Amino acid sequence: MFTDRFIKLPIMVFSVKEEELTGNATDSESWMKVNPMEISNYKPSYDEGEPDVEIVHVTLKNGYSALVYLSVSGFEKILNEYQKQ
Repeated sequence: MFTDRFIKLPIMVFSVKEEELTGNATDSESWMKVNPMEISNYKPSYDEGEPDVEIVHVTLKNGYSALVYLSVSGFEKILNEYQKQ
């Protein structure tokens, strides 16, 4: 199946419109699906709101980047499990 080539990754979505209207913005949990063969690079990063929690900054070959709310080891586990399919 076409969708089998994608992995699901947890992300946070920032509401720019909410910030413009109220001056405050909240992040909401979401996800994105990525073709792991399109990942150009990844590195550890941190969320400004939770500086003690390690997350992963992922960049795709098309230049798009996102913060994935997993530890590096958790992210690598998902990638390695995908390769076993």
